[in-house]
Amino acid sequence: MNRQQRTQEKHKAEAKAVGLTLIGPGKEAHYRIYQFRKCKHKQEIQLSSVRRDVFTCQQCLVDELKAGAKVAGLILIGPGRDSHLRTYRFKKCKHEQQIRPVDIRRNQFHCRQCFDKKLPSEAKAAGLRLIGPGRNHLSRLYRFNKCKHEQEIAVGSVRDNTFGCRECFANQLQTEAKAAGLTLIGAGRNRFYRMYRVHRCKHKQEFRTTEIRRNSFRCDQCLQKKLQAEAKAVGLTLIGPGKRSYQNRTYRFNKCRHEQELGVSNVRRNYIVCHTCEETSRDLPSNLYLLKIQVGSMKWVKLGYAKTVEERAKTYGLPTNAKIMQVNLLPFDTGRAAHEAESSIHKKYKSKRLSSRRMKKYHTVSGYEECYPIELMGKLSKEMKKLSPL
Repeated sequence: MNRQQRTQEKHKAEAKAVGLTLIGPGKEAHYRIYQFRKCKHKQEIQLSSVRRDVFTCQQCLVDELKAGAKVAGLILIGPGRDSHLRTYRFKKCKHEQQIRPVDIRRNQFHCRQCFDKKLPSEAKAAGLRLIGPGRNHLSRLYRFNKCKHEQEIAVGSVRDNTFGCRECFANQLQTEAKAAGLTLIGAGRNRFYRMYRVHRCKHKQEFRTTEIRRNSFRCDQCLQKKLQAEAKAVGLTLIGPGKRSYQNRTYRFNKCRHEQELGVSNVRRNYIVCHTCEETSRDLPSNLYLLKIQVGSMKWVKLGYAKTVEERAKTYGLPTNAKIMQVNLLPFDTGRAAHEAESSIHKKYKSKRLSSRRMKKYHTVSGYEECYPIELMGKLSKEMKKLSPL
């Protein structure tokens, strides 16, 4: 067997191994005519493709594409501009179009000519005029009938009426910023934010556009300076944000150096007390006190204990027109002893206390749970005298 015969036998064996029968030579040296054993179709295939088993029956493929096209309401009429496309005719409208077979299998196609015919009417219904193509097949260039601005918009957004004129919106933001004492200077972290400059202080800050519209914004740098000044005025140092509420901050008491989270409004009104020192104060001298308080026609008595009665009264958050009179003051060697004395009286007159819900109207910060009717002032004062340690 000569070399040519050996090569021929090799090609036959390679064909047989992949379900083909070698029929004869092809048009070029590296091609041969083969018959598919399964479908009996004949086809010219490159020798290397047979060897690597990377071929397909083109006739079967065409038959498969025709069947798929028929189910999808199309007629396969020829190849496309590349191997991924085929040319089809829509049975309903008779328009021809190049479509990827994979898109037909997924039912992800439509007639672009019919689609384009709908666009002008959809644009008109949305207050637009279609004037040209967009950057891709999903968008078009439109002109707004009202403002005459031109904008590229997704076709689906026009159909769903979920769009707006970006130029008009930008002008609106500029107007809203000016009305609020700001200058719009750039984009923000996302579409809900913009960067502004505050006219009064010249600080730059990012705000939500809705905050500007509602005029519910604040300059964080100015607020920080204000909070620092308010803290300093009452013997505190602002050291950071709070953890329990956005309305709180963490402060350091300048005198005792203890750190504590306090409400900003309480610091502003000087309704503050160091809880660490207050606890320690139980080992230091303290006073049991009885106060008469009047706000308008409302009168009541407040029983409590403290090292300094005046300072404690500041923490109640009483109205500015409140009148406070000290009825009785009983000194004790320790805050613990004063607290025990206070508790014994509270326990005895528990049922006589004024409603804490009612008293929160006057004691807006603290002290609303130990208030009694003004009629008990004499009895409570006598109870204090009985407990005198001296």
